[in-house]
Amino acid sequence: MAETYCGKTCSSCSRKKDLNCGGCRVGPGRPYATECPIAKCALSRKRRECEGCVNASTCYTRKGADQMAENRYRKEARQKADRYLRLEISQVLSKWLLVLFFFEIVWVVLNVTMSLMNGQSEGVSFGGFLIAPMLLLHGLIFFRISCGSDRFNLAGIFTLIYAGTEFFQATLAVAEEVSWLTAMVFLASLVFSLLAVYQEFCGFAEATEPLDENLANKWSGLWLVNFCCLVAAGVSVPIMYFNLLVGMLVLLLGTVGSIAVTVIKLVYLRETVKLFRQYVENTAKFI
Repeated sequence: MAETYCGKTCSSCSRKKDLNCGGCRVGPGRPYATECPIAKCALSRKRRECEGCVNASTCYTRKGADQMAENRYRKEARQKADRYLRLEISQVLSKWLLVLFFFEIVWVVLNVTMSLMNGQSEGVSFGGFLIAPMLLLHGLIFFRISCGSDRFNLAGIFTLIYAGTEFFQATLAVAEEVSWLTAMVFLASLVFSLLAVYQEFCGFAEATEPLDENLANKWSGLWLVNFCCLVAAGVSVPIMYFNLLVGMLVLLLGTVGSIAVTVIKLVYLRETVKLFRQYVENTAKFI
């Protein structure tokens, strides 16, 4: 009986040492979870070897026996390279997402402060000049973690544009310009902020999906909730013209929802940091 299913001898295999192969029966041709298509075919036909099969001389699968070991070697080399790349990406993300986590906390405090100063023109202009550099830092962090997803790169671009519109709004507030230009800049700021947040949430979903599909779905779902809250806050103003009570209620729901989204985002961000840290720790042991 041959020592392999296809009839090759193990001693003639040039990749036996590289693959650390113990032989066809216990290696690539083992009965359970076999990696060799020739072994799969033989086992499905309840045969211990190809020799004697009516299709042995014309079998296309068997003709590729000489390349099986080389194909396995290339496949394992690609998988090893992918693991190294995933490890490098996870190391970057585990570090910079933690930076982003603390940055988000500072961002929340800043937004609350700006909300309290919202009724003062000096506060509005000062807030715009302060928010712009914060958004700039935010965008640079997105560029730093763009290795995890191209979405972060887009989020960084939109955030930088958003920072520019905020700075422009602050300049107009100082000049006390109230015109169609102010309205257009405000609208542009709103659009680019939405685009930045959308790409950010999609980036988190894409980055976490290979490691934790459940967490990826949470990020996708959180964006939908966030969008609904923003829409509620936006439509509340025109609703107030028709029914003040209903408009105020819609605004309240949108505001409460936005606060909840902010808290949940911090929780998910912390979970994401832990996910990549754990992956780095577990993978580094076997590489």
